[in-house]
Amino acid sequence: MLVEAALSARQKIRWYVKWMHEATFTILDCAINIIQKAKQTLTLSMQSGGWLGSKDWRNSL
Repeated sequence: MLVEAALSARQKIRWYVKWMHEATFTILDCAINIIQKAKQTLTLSMQSGGWLGSKDWRNSL
């Protein structure tokens, strides 16, 4: 009985660690994608001379 409980707890801990590992990498992937999209948007805006790319953007605030 005690051995079975220990094995069950061990299995639950392994599942939890695996789930947390996968969730962490999913969150990191999302964060990296958001940063890349923001960087692309900023680069495109600066290249096109948009609001973010204009030299007098401080005056437009």
